Amino acid sequence: MDQNTSGSLFELHVDSEAARQFRDGTKWARFIAIFYLVAILLAAVLITFAGASLKIWFETYVPSMGGVDMSAMDELGSILVIIVIVIMAIFGFIYILLYRFATLVRKGIEQSNQEVFNDGLKYLKYYCIINGVIALLGIVFTFIGTITELLT
Repeated sequence: MDQNTSGSLFELHVDSEAARQFRDGTKWARFIAIFYLVAILLAAVLITFAGASLKIWFETYVPSMGGVDMSAMDELGSILVIIVIVIMAIFGFIYILLYRFATLVRKGIEQSNQEVFNDGLKYLKYYCIINGVIALLGIVFTFIGTITELLT
């Protein structure tokens, strides 16, 4: 009796309506993933070139910076550019997961291949987990910032 319940509980079959919904959903997921990947790539290129122009801007418009050494500003600018590039790489990875979900689920439906379909859903799971962790980190940092601001 116990042997049939575990197999029938997790066996899902995709009917034609669910397949159509998945196809529509993957179309939008693929569009969103490509859009954000292109936007992240363009922003990374702009920020990379902005590092050099920030140095020129600081030298032109803020020559003294209140006694701050400009070599320290160069190092700070380089560190900030590196941090932003790393953050963009993380978000790029997230949208690559979304793209992989969209392509694999669509391919799995078209080829009626359950393994490919399941791999696509696995990428969706990873995408949701990483987004959830980032959202929780954002909430924690916002809470810490709010508490810090209230105490000062």
